[in-house]
Amino acid sequence: MDIFNICLAALSKGLDGLYPDIPVYPEWIPDKLPERCFLIGFAGNTDVTRELGGRVRVSGKFDITYLPSKKINDLKIKNELNKIFAALSLQLTQITNNGCTLKLLNHTRHDDGDELHALCDFSTYLYPIDNTPKIKNIDIDKGALK
Repeated sequence: MDIFNICLAALSKGLDGLYPDIPVYPEWIPDKLPERCFLIGFAGNTDVTRELGGRVRVSGKFDITYLPSKKINDLKIKNELNKIFAALSLQLTQITNNGCTLKLLNHTRHDDGDELHALCDFSTYLYPIDNTPKIKNIDIDKGALK
């Protein structure tokens, strides 16, 4: 799994922790979307830079799209979008999944009345891991195993 999929998985896990009853679709979207759901992806390019000590900084911007229920009136939709954005910007600031910790910063809101786009900057670091074996040979007393 590459770092971009790990980042999307971490964001999906963070959203699922906030809203376990609302499905999250990172890349694969079904033909028919449920009544309420999140669509997540990258907004623009991601930046991968090498830093001192061999670590790599990965940063970019997420687009967290929320599609509300269509059965409610405009005022209720606005209220729902306000509540969702407030929860995302206040509670979704750092998420961890599969050893990857993402810091989410600068949540900004864009909506057209029918859906919410919460854009937020993210950054994480990858560190090199030494794969050198610590033990070269292990002697096993084969007679003791019988």
